[in-house]
Amino acid sequence: MSPGTLLEGRYRVGEVVGEGGMGAVYLGEHLELRRRVAIKVLHAEPSARAAIARRFRVEACKAGSLGSPHIVEVFDAGALADGRLFLVMEYLEGHDLARELDEVLVFEADRACLLMRQAALALAAVHGAGIVHRALTPGSVMLASQPSGEVVKLLDFGLAAKVALNAGAVEHASEAGAHRNEADYMAPEQATSVAPNPTFDVYAVGVMLYEMLTGSLPFTARHTFELLNIKLLHPAPSIDARRPGLPPRLVRLIADCLSIDPAARPANGAALVSRLDEVLADLHHPQAPFLPPEPKAPPTEPPAVAATSSTPRRVALALGVAALALGAFVWLGPDQALEPVPAARTPTTTTPVPITPERDTSQATPPPAPVDPPPPGPELAPTPRGPEASAKSQPRRPALVADPGTSPTPAAPDPVTAPEPGGTTEEAHLTARCQRIRSKAEEARRTQRWSVLRDQSRHRECWASDPERRKLQTKAAMELGDFASCITIGSGLHDPEVQDWLKLCKMRNDE
Repeated sequence: MSPGTLLEGRYRVGEVVGEGGMGAVYLGEHLELRRRVAIKVLHAEPSARAAIARRFRVEACKAGSLGSPHIVEVFDAGALADGRLFLVMEYLEGHDLARELDEVLVFEADRACLLMRQAALALAAVHGAGIVHRALTPGSVMLASQPSGEVVKLLDFGLAAKVALNAGAVEHASEAGAHRNEADYMAPEQATSVAPNPTFDVYAVGVMLYEMLTGSLPFTARHTFELLNIKLLHPAPSIDARRPGLPPRLVRLIADCLSIDPAARPANGAALVSRLDEVLADLHHPQAPFLPPEPKAPPTEPPAVAATSSTPRRVALALGVAALALGAFVWLGPDQALEPVPAARTPTTTTPVPITPERDTSQATPPPAPVDPPPPGPELAPTPRGPEASAKSQPRRPALVADPGTSPTPAAPDPVTAPEPGGTTEEAHLTARCQRIRSKAEEARRTQRWSVLRDQSRHRECWASDPERRKLQTKAAMELGDFASCITIGSGLHDPEVQDWLKLCKMRNDE
């Protein structure tokens, strides 16, 4: 719709604020209430489907009127003159979880569970009303900024998951989330004729939790048909293998949500809320049950001595004072040892002080002659850090490092944090976000997830040199069979590996 279009005589259409595979979202204004609204218009193809049109009109409006603080409120619904369906919803400041995943990559366990608990509260409300979302993805989870803090709002009720069993069926809302597909979050049985039930949505929450905590999806495949086939035949990999140290209840919850058998999953949103509350209790407890207690050593002292922590020190002090007194008594004699020293006595002559055995230095062994230090060995070069280490937050190191007793010498440049000549420490590729992106790209290269590698290497600002980034893109394009892009991206790079890849891509592209 063109900006300025008047919809239903009440809403003035503004600019496009989002677009995806099912439709577009416009900023609008309610003319009578002077209130900003969001207008979602479905594309012509899904609008023409009778099943989607029915669910869109009934379920979306019903879900939006439940009054849940975690469901986007729906004010109006209808159809345009050309048959496209539209919804008028509350306008929210914020962005969806898909964008947050691309920026944060890996979430803290506490925040991930808190966000998904809010999503589960919304699911509890709609499941209680007999509604199943069916198409829950990070793009359907809105992170809204409100005075009370970060609030989750679920969108897109009434839109059935679009399952296309062919290699080209990949829909994505933005370049940043290009590696995400609706089928990634679908339960395995959704590829069959099973009637929709709440465990569809529970499975999607399990996938999102897995992705938030590890930065990767539990399953990857070349196309939708292969992905759903893998889900039907193989259990999901345990999250504990990719992120050790999570609470056992959280590990079990994710495994249950991703179970092939729907009966093994939490039954609905309400059951999911209960399970997440247990996990959050573990995370917030000062001594979490998933941390084993430290073993206590058995007492080695008699009870009378070990009654208090200060008793042994008092006993040792008393014994030491008694020993000193006995030594003085033996050396000086009883009269001198017990005679008090006058406070105002000023000696007129120097009297030799008797030396006790402890202070006698006449028989002391002379100190050993100084030994020349061994000649310094060859200095070891600093070990470069890999992407996994660079993903962690580390303090910046100074450009010069001086060892005690030596003159300052320039330190070797840090491969991650040292700026390029003429650059500054504030350059984009040195930020924590870019370090995480490079770490994810390296993990994708190592695990041969070429589409993820391609997507992450599109962030130009996160590489210190463009040839390094283009080399990754060339490799990804070659492995994905996009030989034309392989040739275009790798052209002009003089790296020997890239030259070999270019020969292969040119040969395959000419076939």
